Amino acid sequence: MKPTMNKDEFRSDFLSNISNTTCEGITLDSQVIGVGVFLAVFILVAIVGNILVILSVLCNKHLQTVTNFFIVNLAIADLLLSIIVLPFSASLEV
Repeated sequence: MKPTMNKDEFRSDFLSNISNTTCEGITLDSQVIGVGVFLAVFILVAIVGNILVILSVLCNKHLQTVTNFFIVNLAIADLLLSIIVLPFSASLEV
């Protein structure tokens, strides 16, 4: 037969495993702020640059060649990477 606990025993056992700790002295280092600003600017430049490549090929008939459509395909992939993946990666770096 398995030993059972009532609610009060479970609560006291569970709460005894939790420690009361506080985080004191949390400061933003200037290096962390610098890295965050650099990554944010890098992401924005990547997004704007890829949008400009896509729009330039789509709006200019002279640029609509097979080679440039491959470049647009790469720009779309890079744009999706810049929008979806890079913000999460940047948040892990900071």
